[in-house]
Amino acid sequence: PNYIHIEILPSLSSADMLAAIRRGIEFFACRGFEPILEKIDNSVTQELQQYFLDADVRIQLVPPNCHRTNPAERAIRTWKAHFITILALADPSFPLVQSARLVSHAECTLNLMRASRIAPHLSAWETMHGAFDYNKTPLAPPGMLVAVHEVPPIRDSWGPHGIRGFYVGPAFKHYRCYQVWIPTTQQTRISDCIEWFPKGIAMPSATPLEEIAAAAKDLITALNRIKALPSSDVDSFRQPLVDLHPSLVNNLHALHRIFAPSP
Repeated sequence: PNYIHIEILPSLSSADMLAAIRRGIEFFACRGFEPILEKIDNSVTQELQQYFLDADVRIQLVPPNCHRTNPAERAIRTWKAHFITILALADPSFPLVQSARLVSHAECTLNLMRASRIAPHLSAWETMHGAFDYNKTPLAPPGMLVAVHEVPPIRDSWGPHGIRGFYVGPAFKHYRCYQVWIPTTQQTRISDCIEWFPKGIAMPSATPLEEIAAAAKDLITALNRIKALPSSDVDSFRQPLVDLHPSLVNNLHALHRIFAPSP
């Protein structure tokens, strides 16, 4: 599926490496992708080779110091470049010691941009997890400074209504919720109500033209509702419309000057 999956290792010991390999193989196997051949580094431990043997998976060792024959090395290079970019764009006050909390978000966004080898018109993420619903699972730049709403049951009577934190990723099992790391508690909290404080990143907003189009649409809708009323009720709207008339006419003239074709 051309999917890059990340497992975090506390160390490079044989036990931790074997546990990470087990988790990685289980991740793909439970989604219908059983491993057949593993191309791995020639420094693989004896325990890991025995594990592949027991799992009926053939292994192929690459030559020493020759990364180009191992496809995983290219995937590692792609992942590192993606993750370094995420760390560079995080809020300056985000502690890099907590960067492991950004891995799930980074894995999601990376594979959303990678085409599947099985169905090139789909992303690697969709091949493994199904279609990604941006409305159900909104995304934002990870590591951004946020304020998380403190609900009444957990805040003091005169306490602030928000607490400082950092967005670390979406809550995939919740609807329109976010994972936020809270420095004061050193824990990750899931919340559906946060305020964003970007640094060096412009948050998306409507353009002036989009605002004009939305206002014009609302105006047309309101006028059509007035036209559908009985004539006796329409008279009650006459004076307010007359009061708005000078301002409305001036704004329409301004729009005409903006959109009129050049002579």
